[in-house]
Amino acid sequence: MRRLRVPNVRKKIDEICIRHIVDEYPDLTFLGEFSDTPGQFAIHHSDNAGEFRYFNADNVSNEAEARENYERMLQFNNGDICMKGIRAEAKIVTSFNLLDPSQSATMNRISSPGLWGIESDRNEEYVKEIEKEELNELRDILTLLGFTSEQIDNAPIKRD
Repeated sequence: MRRLRVPNVRKKIDEICIRHIVDEYPDLTFLGEFSDTPGQFAIHHSDNAGEFRYFNADNVSNEAEARENYERMLQFNNGDICMKGIRAEAKIVTSFNLLDPSQSATMNRISSPGLWGIESDRNEEYVKEIEKEELNELRDILTLLGFTSEQIDNAPIKRD
């Protein structure tokens, strides 16, 4: 019986990218909701046809906090700020062709789970901490896939 020879798989990390991705449909209900029925700390919003009359703030204990939530919601609605997610992504290349590795390569993207619900105007220190956590998550995944610490450490990192 003839044994199949398993090819020597060559793999490398082409690059690692930290991605900031705009959340197109963020859940902003933690701030409150627009309604035609006033709630406990309702803010009058509009008398125009087709628009809700009130903004009912959530997670507040007084009218000043309700107004803060309303102003924040308007920033989101006007596009002044947005919610985003941050994840780390590695582009890895594997080759199965022993004679010519460049002729039979496959590229895959492996990413950390990511963290979502990050306000785009958060301070830079907080954002850097999230990026670091996502890079550590990706490092763990790449290690499980058999990449060495040296391969991971030597991969170029870019921000997108």
